[in-house]
Amino acid sequence: MLSRAVYASLRWRHVRRKALKRANYECERCARVGRLEVHHKEPLAKGGAPYDLRNLEVLCRPCHFAETAEQNRRLPPDHPRRQLIDLARQRGKDLTT
Repeated sequence: MLSRAVYASLRWRHVRRKALKRANYECERCARVGRLEVHHKEPLAKGGAPYDLRNLEVLCRPCHFAETAEQNRRLPPDHPRRQLIDLARQRGKDLTT
């Protein structure tokens, strides 16, 4: 899986650190500090550039969770992840909020 190789690489750690520094170590959406995550705006699974700073956004955990949920809502109905989310919702678990 590409994402595992990316996140385990020394290059990723270097680029991640650059992204955090660029954002002054705060969430680029809500300005929270603390536990921050570096989000790929264009997902790797869709061909997003893994090491391009223009494709990276520093988010706090709640903002990253909200962004991922929004991306999942935009999936086409036949996408496997969309089908999994719909199945979980039918069973009473909303995975998109």
